[in-house]
Amino acid sequence: PVAFELKPNIAQQSPSIYTLSQQLDKYKDAVSKLRLIQQRKEDAGNDEGVDTQGRRKEKVEAIRTGTFGTAGISAGAFLKSPYADKSQNDGKITSRTTDEETRPDIQLTVFPRVIEPHVVRKEHDNNDCAQNNDNMPSSECRDMSKNYDEMLITVTLLRPEGRHELKFAQKPKRKEKIPEDDAFVRSASSNTGQRNNDEERHSFQMPTIGLVGGGNMDKSYLTPLDLKRLAWGIQQVRGIMKQPPLSDSTGVETYPGTQYINGFKLETFIQENYLHNAHWSGTSRMGNLEKDHMAVVDEHLRVRGVENLRIVDASTFPVIPNGNTHSTVCAVASRAVELILGQNS
Repeated sequence: PVAFELKPNIAQQSPSIYTLSQQLDKYKDAVSKLRLIQQRKEDAGNDEGVDTQGRRKEKVEAIRTGTFGTAGISAGAFLKSPYADKSQNDGKITSRTTDEETRPDIQLTVFPRVIEPHVVRKEHDNNDCAQNNDNMPSSECRDMSKNYDEMLITVTLLRPEGRHELKFAQKPKRKEKIPEDDAFVRSASSNTGQRNNDEERHSFQMPTIGLVGGGNMDKSYLTPLDLKRLAWGIQQVRGIMKQPPLSDSTGVETYPGTQYINGFKLETFIQENYLHNAHWSGTSRMGNLEKDHMAVVDEHLRVRGVENLRIVDASTFPVIPNGNTHSTVCAVASRAVELILGQNS
């Protein structure tokens, strides 16, 4: 994320903008007015004597629904970085040749205040916000979620080269004795006719999620090419914010700060402070089961080697979509309904 100071003429509006009770009343009042206007229109029909100009003015006033009448996000953009058509193998950066890989690879989202959930959560959970001897936040503790005099622009990498992998346990752990105080398990074993003394059970070993090739998940997920893409995106945001009218209403960059200009210093900052996004996909990807050994479902969303089981969610995407996943999930779900009804008809 990149945060910028808001100048007083904008920042002073914060108390009224984020007084939720007032905004809710304003929203309900606007909706009531719009319903009344619609009712009058239906009652009047095509009456030529209706004051259309007055009605239009009334409607303009009514549609000012306030904060509850918006999505809370004022703008966004998709950008194509100079590295969009590049890939990295064995440390070497090469050009891709397919049109599919030259799509935009950076998404910008503008938040009029610092309200992006991932940013707020990280700021609250930030272990670097240590307490000093007076049990007060140290001077280095920064909670952006409370800075209502700032705006935020998130820079999202749409197609990261970094990958996670799901690893299943190779074999169950050793058998272990059922604890004496585990009355629930002992009762269940008694009901199934098993002996109560010297019962044993296998410990369940959870699968693990790690980085392909190993490494520290918190520090090594992004590849060098991923870092260059994100650094380029931050530079574009800085350039956009210098242009009017945005420059007329914003001040200095408050995060990450102008001390991280570019190059190695900026990329290091990104590697140490990046956030995961919420749109996970592709963990059970669709593909030709005969040719793609990593594919989990076929073109009918049927799970490999399992009868009467389909997966219908974002995990089936064969590639990471450019942008938010909701509409694509809806398309997959709609297609799944057709497939299931067609099979059962």
